[in-house]
Amino acid sequence: MLSFNRLGILFVFVVLIMFFSCKESTGYSKIEIVDSNEDFGTIAINDTLTQTYFLKNVSRTELIIKNVQSSCGCTTVRYSAEEIYEGDEAIVIVQFIPDQLGYTEKTVIVEANTNPPFNILTLKGIVE
Repeated sequence: MLSFNRLGILFVFVVLIMFFSCKESTGYSKIEIVDSNEDFGTIAINDTLTQTYFLKNVSRTELIIKNVQSSCGCTTVRYSAEEIYEGDEAIVIVQFIPDQLGYTEKTVIVEANTNPPFNILTLKGIVE
């Protein structure tokens, strides 16, 4: 027969094993994007604009960016392709080279292991 003290130690041990073995089982990561809709104001037609977006992983599941696509050829993207762990940030750098005058809005779609899998970044403003 186990004594009360040994039973208490066994209980604490089992609880600790359960606590440390728990992991998000959804397979989805959750991200927080600060300023996903960037208004750059007014720029000249011969300017090049570079905007950096930070995507913070706010879950225990590693963030994996599978693909990043821009809405047109005047916008290029670079991004972190490695796994992003809880509390860390992925970086998406968008470069916009205007090719026409007037109001413009460009969209960048980030595909990741999130739910939903597509996350939208926008860049808008006026080209003079």
